[in-house]
Amino acid sequence: MRGGWIGLSPRGQRLLVVPLILLGGALCAKATLIMVPEEYPEISQAIDAAASGDTIDIDGSVGPYVEPLLIDSQKLTSITLQGRHRRHPAQIHAAAGQWVMLQIKNESNSLLDVTLRHLEFDGLEHMPGYGIRVFNSHYEFDEPLTTLRMLKVIVARCNFGVQVGSKTGVNGCDGDWGAVAWDELAQSRSRVEMYDCTVVECGNDAMRLFNISGFIESCLVACNGDEAIHTTQATDLRIEHNIIVRNANTALHFQLPTEVEVFNNIVTNTQPRTSVSPAMPGYGITVGGAFEDGLVRVHNNLLLGNDGAGVKVNPVEVVFPDSTCQSYPFNVDLRNNVFLGNAICSAGCWDDSELLIHPRGTRGNQATVHYNRFDHPSAAGKFRLDDSNQFGTDLGFIAPIPSDAVPDTIWNPYYASKTARRFAAGYALADSSAAIDAGDPSPDLEDGGGLSRGSRRNDLGAFGGPSSSGWLID
Repeated sequence: MRGGWIGLSPRGQRLLVVPLILLGGALCAKATLIMVPEEYPEISQAIDAAASGDTIDIDGSVGPYVEPLLIDSQKLTSITLQGRHRRHPAQIHAAAGQWVMLQIKNESNSLLDVTLRHLEFDGLEHMPGYGIRVFNSHYEFDEPLTTLRMLKVIVARCNFGVQVGSKTGVNGCDGDWGAVAWDELAQSRSRVEMYDCTVVECGNDAMRLFNISGFIESCLVACNGDEAIHTTQATDLRIEHNIIVRNANTALHFQLPTEVEVFNNIVTNTQPRTSVSPAMPGYGITVGGAFEDGLVRVHNNLLLGNDGAGVKVNPVEVVFPDSTCQSYPFNVDLRNNVFLGNAICSAGCWDDSELLIHPRGTRGNQATVHYNRFDHPSAAGKFRLDDSNQFGTDLGFIAPIPSDAVPDTIWNPYYASKTARRFAAGYALADSSAAIDAGDPSPDLEDGGGLSRGSRRNDLGAFGGPSSSGWLID
């Protein structure tokens, strides 16, 4: 069921494909604007009083609001929570002992649409288990049952920032963590649309997203204790124009992906995870194997100063109910990326390649690596890099930020994204850069404007390519 579409992305350029039935009776019922605290002193009271299609408008100047929130599909099919003032979000803080700040429950196989705008969920010193947690049913559907839209939402200081679905990780047949449990893949699909959001200072993963589609665009994900964005069984997912800085283990992680696009991101300073033994290197992007021929396109990214490889590629092992295992091969297309100063290996690495392609004896692996910039010709170890790639060329950034100037903590989540965008703009290409017009010459990969330089031919790095005009730069 593809249905119709409604609405545009915040840039006004992308249609959000949403089945019309997703809104249920909200299209027919008259929506109400519910004011907090004027009509209800607490947000939870307003949610209890709301009907499907209503908008809860929260005065952020009165807060912070210290209360757990619950949205349940047994009562609502669609709802919007928004901060009233666009310049400053409405603040929702955690109480001592609180486990989830916002629960979105859709365990009844219903259609549920939740929109969050101009809100800040801050766990403070209490570090609750989750900032936003979406609970879905354990049934498979081709189309998403739950849609979560987030615009200018901040999630800070939680154990996990945003989790959609149920985790799928398990120990493999060799006893090591990192495999996927077949039984756990049978869960309903969700659609996640995030634009200009900030997820920082979480103790573990900033985002754990299972069986989703959608996009994550123009977000800051920084200073989290584990992965920035982990996905398993993502389909038709686009991750672009994000600043992913100083997370741990691996910044972007894709297991069993299908048609995933990773375009125009800055992924930098991923740290090793030293709380386990042996320590896990801090990879920039990890692409795992997929069912059938699920392709991951990694184009026009800047992979800078990550403790492990800038990109690691490997099959994924799936554990079946009878305890047997099968490895699924990877399929990745790497083009027009800049690899610079990765594989620092401060806590040790078993391989110091900038691009780590590890087939693990699995047949059917595919890796296309063209028109990237590496530090040296042996940057991919035993994998042969062809002559379309550059090696050791002068990138000529306008104002690169020294790695020791990247903060360890985020003192103010609201201002962090503004600071990060100024940091990102320093990695635009100066006139002398060898990366200008050095990318794939295909017409469909030409620069789209913004901070791209030279002719229309693709510039290497985060400010080149067809999506180059999409950056939010203050």
